[in-house]
Amino acid sequence: MSLEGADVYIDGIGAIFFNGQVLKVDLVTLYPDPKEANKMNPRLAGRLAMPINAAVQLRDGLNRLVADLQKAQEQNQKNNPAAQVSAPPEETDKKSKK
Repeated sequence: MSLEGADVYIDGIGAIFFNGQVLKVDLVTLYPDPKEANKMNPRLAGRLAMPINAAVQLRDGLNRLVADLQKAQEQNQKNNPAAQVSAPPEETDKKSKK
């Protein structure tokens, strides 16, 4: 398969639409606000549109990727127990307050 075109970097997903036949996913990037230094504004970078069978393929591919990443993380933790990732402080605080 030949892939042509440029990669599109996105910071996140905007809206997701489904009309019964086509799934559309808004792809957004973040740009600094010219008036407020610490504020980032989302902008539409593009829209991914696909038929339902392609959406199912995407879901299946993402599920396999997540499973592989979890497996690699578990293996890494077994091989290097000192590198285990702990919960962020706010998560730890919530658990201790219960």
